[in-house]
Amino acid sequence: MAQRLVAGKLRQSKDAIIAQWVEIVRREVPAASRKDHPALLNSVPDFLDNLAEALDGGDSWQNIWDSRAIGTEHGRQRFDISGYSLKQVLAEYRILRRVVFASMLAELSSDIEALQICNDAFDRGLANAGDSFAAAELERDRKERERFVAAVSHDLRSPIASAKMAVDLMQPSLRNAPEARDFFAILMRNLDQAELLLRDLLDVNRVHSGRRLPIYPEKLELGALTYEVSQDFTSLHGNRFNVDANAKVFGYWCQHSLRRMFDNLLSNAIKYGKVGTPITIHLRQDENSVTILVHNFGQVISPADQSTIFEPFERLKVPGSAEDPGWGLGLAIVKAIAEAHGGAVAVSSLAEIGTTFTVTLPNDARPFQMEKPSLAGKVPRFADIESRT
Repeated sequence: MAQRLVAGKLRQSKDAIIAQWVEIVRREVPAASRKDHPALLNSVPDFLDNLAEALDGGDSWQNIWDSRAIGTEHGRQRFDISGYSLKQVLAEYRILRRVVFASMLAELSSDIEALQICNDAFDRGLANAGDSFAAAELERDRKERERFVAAVSHDLRSPIASAKMAVDLMQPSLRNAPEARDFFAILMRNLDQAELLLRDLLDVNRVHSGRRLPIYPEKLELGALTYEVSQDFTSLHGNRFNVDANAKVFGYWCQHSLRRMFDNLLSNAIKYGKVGTPITIHLRQDENSVTILVHNFGQVISPADQSTIFEPFERLKVPGSAEDPGWGLGLAIVKAIAEAHGGAVAVSSLAEIGTTFTVTLPNDARPFQMEKPSLAGKVPRFADIESRT
């Protein structure tokens, strides 16, 4: 009976509560001062009606759940109104709670259960208004980021391609000018690096928009590919790279993607590993999957860094590591490639044993192929390799 009296008082005071709420909100919430009355009220009358129903002896929890939906609607509608921030959306609900409690102080003070119902309704409404507003902001930011990255990448690709073509055309005339040849070689390397950065940005953008990287699986021997990549790194960084595979490792994977994955993992091991120490790639295969472990010695990666290391633009701050600014995209690409194959990547790092990146892939990634290659024969094959060279 007492709760029904509280509900009756709420209905009786509804217009006065709304009028007082509008007055305070216009004064304390900057975005509200410019809104006409219907847009400002939004879902507030529905929220108060719903709260009265909860207090009136009906299914209070179901009605509070309805308040959650009303709060979600309020947050979405506020997002569509220019000038609102998350802080201002939450302030509106706090002001409404303040006005309701002040208007019904005597009734709520004498009915603890009614007070609890009101508090629960406001807590849920406030939380979900904030959640829906924040989610809308994140979605808007995601779309803006995707458009920005796509536009910048598109605008930069053409001048980079033109510059590379100009360098290629000029090189034959530099046969008798060794210094100029060296200069143009540096220029070409930097243009290649810029092109790779654009590719990484586009791929990270693709993954963050909820899409997988495209892969083109074919039968290949992973040991041969691993050995070839390690030889490329040996020619640049010295004889530090070891491949440990006790048998040939056949499966269906995307050769281009895995080569890129190894490039990023080995580059990371060089950048953050202890100079001169060995870097080892272990391959282990069972009937269902292959496990790839890339190990190096060096500074320990902290647990905090391990939890974020595969996120885009996250870079380790390791004292004594090689100075290379980078963009923090390499390990994000490694994760994306592993997941595109239906696999996963993890890291462990201990002072006694060093750092190990572990990639686990199914032996057959064809079920995870999202797109078909547009041109047959574009990806080099390792299917027929019978021995390592």
